[in-house]
Amino acid sequence: MGLAAAQPATAACFCPAVAPWQNTGNIWGLGADCSAARTNLIFNAQADADASCENGACAFGALTINTACHQSDMPGHTNEKQEDGSIQFKCRVCGPGGGGGGGGGPQ
Repeated sequence: MGLAAAQPATAACFCPAVAPWQNTGNIWGLGADCSAARTNLIFNAQADADASCENGACAFGALTINTACHQSDMPGHTNEKQEDGSIQFKCRVCGPGGGGGGGGGPQ
């Protein structure tokens, strides 16, 4: 049997079970109807949360609607429905890979 090549240490990532939820700021979603606006809101809020975490988001919680579905007055989107809100999220936590304990100090 030959020797196995050494593998580089990789970061061990996890989603903290007890970390407090964070919230995105107010995010908007646009669509042809209210259902599409809600779907776009969720997509945009999750993308915003993911981008705000160093290692990405790992869990999403409650969606809060701040402004219910309405006709958008946003320039270029006045023919669309809009819904505004925020979403709860947790950030993935990553640390150095495993690798056994350190050796003892001088005896």
